Amino acid sequence: MADADFKVGLLGHGTVGGAFAELLAERAAEIERFNGRRPVISGVLTRTRGDFQEIVSASDLIVELIGGIEPAREYVLALQSAGAERGLVAFVALPVRLAVATLDRLEQAGPGSKLTRPEVYAIVQRMNRALDHGEPAVA
Repeated sequence: MADADFKVGLLGHGTVGGAFAELLAERAAEIERFNGRRPVISGVLTRTRGDFQEIVSASDLIVELIGGIEPAREYVLALQSAGAERGLVAFVALPVRLAVATLDRLEQAGPGSKLTRPEVYAIVQRMNRALDHGEPAVA
């Protein structure tokens, strides 16, 4: 990796994580043209390989693409307690919060139900308030 590389740590390498990694590699040159830094995968965490702490310390950005709520929630809280930048914690926490809200909605209203824009906005606002007060980014 060159000094100008933008190191991306990937949490999850299933269907979505694998597609993300391929897409990032395919478009790396184009991304570098826009911002002057080439994105590269600096580490991958799956159920059977990778070390969370090593990936976090070797990365400029963490992308969480783990299916389900756990262990994604655990990793968000670990990032937050380790003093990760607020923006990074929010970026990783939001999909977890939205997944929980979507599952709650499905339990309440049944298949095909969706979150509305105002509900998503409220979820983002609650997360931001929690981060502003030093509270956990995810419940």
